[in-house]
Amino acid sequence: MSVVGAFVWECCGETHPMSFNDMVSTGIGGIARGELAYRVSSLIVDNTKRGKGRVGREAAAFLFNPIRGFNRILTGDASEVKGNPSHPFDWRPTFQLHVRAGARVMGEGESITENTNSYGFLETGLSYGDAWDPDNRRPYDRFDAISQSNFGDKTRVGRLLIRGDLFSRLVGANHSLALQQDFDYIDNEAFEYGVQSLGPALLSRFALSRALELDMRVQAYFILLGAVNSELSFLADVANQERFREYDYGPGAGASLELYLLRKRRPLLVGRYRYSYIDVSNGSIYNNDTAELGLSSNHNVHQLQLKLELPISKSLSAGADGSLFFRRSHYDFAGSGVPPEIGEGRRTITQRNPELRLFLAWTLSN
Repeated sequence: MSVVGAFVWECCGETHPMSFNDMVSTGIGGIARGELAYRVSSLIVDNTKRGKGRVGREAAAFLFNPIRGFNRILTGDASEVKGNPSHPFDWRPTFQLHVRAGARVMGEGESITENTNSYGFLETGLSYGDAWDPDNRRPYDRFDAISQSNFGDKTRVGRLLIRGDLFSRLVGANHSLALQQDFDYIDNEAFEYGVQSLGPALLSRFALSRALELDMRVQAYFILLGAVNSELSFLADVANQERFREYDYGPGAGASLELYLLRKRRPLLVGRYRYSYIDVSNGSIYNNDTAELGLSSNHNVHQLQLKLELPISKSLSAGADGSLFFRRSHYDFAGSGVPPEIGEGRRTITQRNPELRLFLAWTLSN
């Protein structure tokens, strides 16, 4: 089971579908994914179009947001020719779309040359809304989203990141303070990681010249539910091996820092650092008969990325980035059911996965 299954509560070998974890995953995570789907579909539909162009747009919007597409068919909005919404954030806000395609190389250990695997990838990044617009401060009037498809890896959808403002306020002309909701999902051959979190974020911009600008985002967040892969999952004693758990999950906290060097509003150099602490009270080892066998643990997850994109033309650029996923986990073994070969006490496990990507990028701005 992948880390996406971490949002299902398992206790004593049983699955409870209406658990707190389910509610967090479906309710809180659904807000982020639902807003993303609605806003993207709004970018596609055009009520003034006719014929094949109209059908194509409605079909594409349906794929992004099936519920809205179905409602448009029922109400007749999918075929009626009329004006588009007058408010730009209901139809055509400020946005920047990036499509990146290339190759990625991932290692395991001190060097990227250790246990190296190579894959292809296709990434779509959307920066939606203007953080400096004083009028449009509704929930998700501004958000960033990254979706990555992997080729040759164990799963096709390898990454989905959403950063959306639930509430924001301008502080002066160059700072925006927001309550930000985050949705993180990463799943590949090397590691699994998922977090749903919420916290304050400060976005600032600094003009360096007429063409260059430095944007900075600083954030602290509380993790409502986080999950990460566990090397000790083999110790779990579960009757149904289809529910064999390969991850630990729990609440936590974290912080992040992001720096963007922009040239004519296009990213030139990007640096990101993100730290997450996940606390687990009943983790990878438990037993159907003995309640004492919860394995307490905590996971310290560090993610670092540095990306360079060099423009080739107005909309095309070539780029490269390097990233590192580093996890240090502490497991506390206690209880009568701890296997003798393990023994009681604390065990520390570290995981290091460097990654290098080379790509071409196409950018569309509005």
